[in-house]
Amino acid sequence: MRDPIEDATYKDWVTGYCEEQGWYWEPQAPQMPHMNNLGLAVFPCMFKMHSNLLKQYSNKMAPAEEIWRTANSVWISLESPKIVRGFVLAYRIAKKVIQMNGVNTFLQTTFFHSDVCKDFAETAHGIKKKTRVID
Repeated sequence: MRDPIEDATYKDWVTGYCEEQGWYWEPQAPQMPHMNNLGLAVFPCMFKMHSNLLKQYSNKMAPAEEIWRTANSVWISLESPKIVRGFVLAYRIAKKVIQMNGVNTFLQTTFFHSDVCKDFAETAHGIKKKTRVID
């Protein structure tokens, strides 16, 4: 399967659509999906729901309409804390990329973990830094 960021038909469609909407579109670098909130927060949720959908079809191809409906349901119902944690994680990963002088081999080690869930508590509209109790 071709990378959609590199697919000319897809790129032409996205840039045209964004221009019609008055939006600016800047594609992420294909070699750094770990720096994109969609890849860190949104797409994993969609993947999980898609896997659940495929189970309903005995792991065979689900109808395209079902796939789109499932993906859209994730998109419109994704809770703010999950989205915000993705941005915090991207920020922390960026710091690690800088520490590693641009090398991303840390993604294959336990250094990848950034303790976002440990450091932040969910709120109704996002997250807030947890207060640490010092003994």
